[in-house]
Amino acid sequence: MSERICPHCKRAAEVTQAAFCPFCGSPLEVITSRELPREAAELLRRADQQENVKKKLKLLRQAQQEYPGWLEIEEEILFQGKLPEKPPITLDFSCIKSHLLHMYLTPEAFTAETMADMRQELFHHPQLMVCLELAESKDAYMRHYLKRLSREFIQIFLFGSSQYMPTLLGIRLERKPERALAEPAAKVLRGIRSDSELTAEELEMLYRAFEEAFSQEVGGNLQYLRKCMEG
Repeated sequence: MSERICPHCKRAAEVTQAAFCPFCGSPLEVITSRELPREAAELLRRADQQENVKKKLKLLRQAQQEYPGWLEIEEEILFQGKLPEKPPITLDFSCIKSHLLHMYLTPEAFTAETMADMRQELFHHPQLMVCLELAESKDAYMRHYLKRLSREFIQIFLFGSSQYMPTLLGIRLERKPERALAEPAAKVLRGIRSDSELTAEELEMLYRAFEEAFSQEVGGNLQYLRKCMEG
């Protein structure tokens, strides 16, 4: 892992060697201090570069079998485990793990029962429980997981959406993603904040993770997001 979580301000530090939070100075929580074996890291690298889903999942299962008990491997399985080995005829974005956050962007697209299942998967999936057991700090890992999930959602479903980031002949028309994506990001945050089915701790973790992920994806400029949240 390359991320440590500050137990005081709950922000993530990207520098693994840091012993103290660069934002508030508090001691940092460590997700895991073990270094992944080189051969295992190579399997993960190959899986990450593999476009064929069947081959990707095969490499991850190989890594899991040959190097059991490693958080980095189990995390990749957590994020890729919904992908079917044989792609469906029609594209189903729900196969993408971060699609879970769509229940806050487009809640009208889901039934209450479906949202309950998505919420359960978001916070209590069996593979997530495996990762939490391997982490040195369950709280730190949960925040890391939610932030990674949020960043992937923003990259795929906000940056990757022609609705929010229109293009012409492959050229992005909006030069300020922090402005173009402020409203959909604010909608996600408002949805999280109003989700009465989450515990107070879950709500706080998810809200902060998404806000920090958005900040990182748009270069730290939150002025447009703040305006949308106030509106």
